[in-house]
Parts: sequence; C-alpha cells; structure tokens
Amino acid sequence: MFSKYKKLLVALVIRSGVMGVQFLVSILVALVAGPIGSGIYGIYNAWLAIFSGVAGLGAYTHALRTVSVLRDTGGANIIASYLRRLVKIVFLIVCIFGGVLTLFNQTVASLFLGASDLGYVILFAVFSGAVTILIKIGAESLKALNQVNTALTLEWVVVPVLVVLTLSFALVTEFDIQMSALLALRTVFLFVVSLAILYVLRHVIRLLPKRKALSPPVSFTVLAPFWGSEVSIVWFMNIPYLILPYFASAAEVGIFSVAQKLILTATSILVVLSSLLGPKIARAYSSKNVCFVRQILFQSQLIAIGLYTPLFIIFLTIPDSLLGLFGEEFREGASMLTYMAVGQFVYVVCGLGDFTLHMIGRERLFMNINILTTLLLGVLCVLLGEIYGVEGIAVGFAVAIAVKQVSGYIGARICLSSET
Repeated sequence: MFSKYKKLLVALVIRSGVMGVQFLVSILVALVAGPIGSGIYGIYNAWLAIFSGVAGLGAYTHALRTVSVLRDTGGANIIASYLRRLVKIVFLIVCIFGGVLTLFNQTVASLFLGASDLGYVILFAVFSGAVTILIKIGAESLKALNQVNTALTLEWVVVPVLVVLTLSFALVTEFDIQMSALLALRTVFLFVVSLAILYVLRHVIRLLPKRKALSPPVSFTVLAPFWGSEVSIVWFMNIPYLILPYFASAAEVGIFSVAQKLILTATSILVVLSSLLGPKIARAYSSKNVCFVRQILFQSQLIAIGLYTPLFIIFLTIPDSLLGLFGEEFREGASMLTYMAVGQFVYVVCGLGDFTLHMIGRERLFMNINILTTLLLGVLCVLLGEIYGVEGIAVGFAVAIAVKQVSGYIGARICLSSET
C-alpha cells in the first residue's frame, strides 16, 4: 500500500514544505516591509502570473499532455524536437508582449497600480515572467516523464527558500532592503533555477530510446485553446488585484493578499495531484480507457477532500489568530479568509474535474468555462467592491471560484459519460 502511494506522499511532503516556506515568506515580507510591502509583493506576483499566462500560450499544459503520450509512443528525438518548436513559438510572444510592457511600464503602473513610480514592479514582473515560462515548460515536461518530485523541487522549492534566507538576513541584521532589490534578487534566483531545469530535462530525455514517429504539430492554432484557458485562469486569479486599488488602500490590498495566499493551499494540493495523475489521465484516455479516467477523477476528489478538510476547519475556527502571525493589523482580514476558505472547499470537492478536460482533449470547453466565470468574477468584484469594499471582493472571489470548479467538474463528467 505504501509503495503504491509513495510518489504521492513524497510529492505532498515536498509541496507541504513549499507551502510552509511560502507562508514564511509572506510573514517575513510583512515583518520587513509591513502591509504596504506585502501589497507591492502581491501585486508583483499578480503581474508575473498575468505575464507568464498571456505570453506562455498555455504551453505548460500542452507540454504535460503531449510529452506524457510521447513518452510511450515517441522517443528522445521526437520529444526534443517538439519542445524546441514549442519554446520557439512561445518566446516570440514573450519578446513582443514583454517589449510593450517594458517600454510603457510607468504608464501601465499609473493605470493599474495607481502610481507611476511602481513601474519597476512591472519591469521585474516581465523579466521574472519570461524565466518562469521556461521553468514551467521544463517542469511540466519532467512531470510527464515521471520526474515529478525533481520537477516540484526545482519549480517550487528553490526560489522560496532563497527568498526566505534573504529576508531572514535583512530581518536579523536590521538591513533596510528595498522592494526593488528584493524583486531583482528573486528574478536572479528564477534564472538560476531555469538553467538547472534545462540541464536535468536534457539528461532525462537523452536516456530515452530514439524512435521513428510523427512529431506532434505545434502552432498558434494548436495552442490557441490552451492559451485561452491559461489567460482566463490568470485573469481569474488576479482580477481582484486589478480592481482592489479602486476600492481599498495599499494596506488592505496587503491584508487581502495574505488571506488569499492562505486559502490557496487548496490549489497547491490539486497542483500536486495534477502533476501525478494528469499524465495517467492523458495516457489512459489516449488508450481509450475511459473507465480508468473516471476512477482517477474520483480518487483525486477523495484525496483532496481528506487533505484540505483539516486546514478548512482551522480557517473557519481561528482565522484571526492565524492572520495575527503576520502582525496585529492583519487580523482585520479574518472575515475575508473565512469567505474565501468556503469557496475553496467547494473547489476541492470537485477534485481534478476541470483539469481532466485538458487531458482528454476538451480544452475548448475548459476555456469557455473559464472565460464565463472570469467575467462573472469581474462583475462581482466591481459590484460588491463598490458596496462592501475589500470584503465584498473577497466574497465575489469565493463565489466565482466555486462556480468555476463545479462547472468544470460537471463538464468532465458529461464528456466522459458520452464516450461509454
């Protein structure tokens, strides 16, 4: 029994450690830079996610699904050729979109962040985002090649640990580290990780046998639904940060950022499950084994509920004490944490429902669901933010994320039922 779930347990331990380190990063940023610094750091991460989502063309999920199948039907030469063509297309968009944001960073900061002097946040988000795209493509490819724990470690562990060490040094020595310097260091850390992932991926691919097979197509047309899904997801997760400055202070944005990070532990659980079970779903569906796909989906629900329930209870019972770890002023976010935790619980109950759509070739349905729920979130944030401020935006996020995941789960079940 242990050997059967060994990879899952190890992956969850790694991801749990990462969540702990990220939790520590949030605390240290709050202690070193206060609520305003936390707000800037949250905005940087939001724009990094937006850039990597828009410029990444959805290549991460496409790489996971394609390399998963090619591992058995293709070979080292086919996988290497596919990844080279994928990266070439993606980085064409990176250069175009990144160049525009770099040239007009102060204008973008003035429009979306409320201050042109925060243009450096946009710049570092672009540089970090470009490297993050390369890291994600490499990491998803490694997961598809059964190197899940290596991929998770390189993708999620190294940079947060280095940031913790940097902030700890600043706190202990009472060194006044500027947010611009912290973001610059984080970008350098990401670049080092990208080199490490490239080295490991090349080594793993070279160990595979070479076969004669057709190389899968890679084009803007093929990537379009993946790109649409990725962009809608990124906008969904970060719309609150684009709307919050109009209804909340910088300190309130920082408090919201910390509360959201805490409830996103549910997302972290599903990230691990998608890394382990996603390749299995893709290969099972490619082999026409729909019954096994349904079994994996149900298994993901049970595991996710079991892991998130203890955290959910903590979020409901002691939200103010938990947020108090970041500083007394963060206790004001207790109600926000509660609202979003309820929405995330519904998210968890659905398991890998929406992700399954990607793995079975229904990415267009996945994209449509995400676009509609993203529009719903935008409307809710504006309407509720106008009336209730930052708490209203938290409620809107909770409602929208529940609707999004339930819709994806229902869609996956209908698609699978239609093929049996």
